[in-house]
Amino acid sequence: MTDPGLPAVHAIWIGGPLGPMHVACLKSFLRIGHRTVLHVYDDPGDAPLGVELADAAEILPRERIIVHRNGGYALFADIFRYKLLATGAEIYIDCDMFCVRPLERRPYMFGWESQTRINNAVLSLPVGSLILSDLVETVDHPKRFPEWYSWSKRLRFGALRAIGKLKGFEDMPHASIGPPLLTYLVRKHRLLDQASPMDVFYPNIEGRGTLLDPKKTIADLVTAQTRAIHLWHGSLWKLPLADVPPTSPLGEILAM
Repeated sequence: MTDPGLPAVHAIWIGGPLGPMHVACLKSFLRIGHRTVLHVYDDPGDAPLGVELADAAEILPRERIIVHRNGGYALFADIFRYKLLATGAEIYIDCDMFCVRPLERRPYMFGWESQTRINNAVLSLPVGSLILSDLVETVDHPKRFPEWYSWSKRLRFGALRAIGKLKGFEDMPHASIGPPLLTYLVRKHRLLDQASPMDVFYPNIEGRGTLLDPKKTIADLVTAQTRAIHLWHGSLWKLPLADVPPTSPLGEILAM
């Protein structure tokens, strides 16, 4: 049952069925008590009972969808989440975030995924804040020079653009306007004190190996501070369900 005292969480999904892993993740937020809204262009057909489907075209028209050169939608999902937050949505979550404890309502929510990088798989920013305005302004200009990258990378991108091989975000590394951009702007706007420690949202730093360890449990991956676990779907998307050990953390998650 939805707890009105908890903030709503919002996610984006593009394509066919969610599949068991994403279904389990969305169910985890419902189970904790979060109102859970999934923004879609087409009904995936397997959204968990209780998840609200919203028309993604109300945030960005279908024509704005960008497919990265690797064939994925992660880059567009970065654009979508910033635009979504600018409408007043409370918290954005990726569909591969598994909730273990309630997310509190707070104006700034993001966390370290490593010692040097802040991830945006869980994100909350105040409407009208300078950082959110910068994010929206950046994604509205796909030919903008990526000043959030190092000098060496900027020189390389400049050379590629000069010979016509870099025209927009879809030609850059797929995470270009995700964690690298967010980390840069968090530093620029002096918001580092708002970043949660790694164990709050990204305790599973070993990715696939840890999730499939039959000798580990979900409890082994979390600390007293952990609110959610990022399953890092990119490392798991080709994994047959039959290969998931039922006693592993991912096996636990899929069985819930």
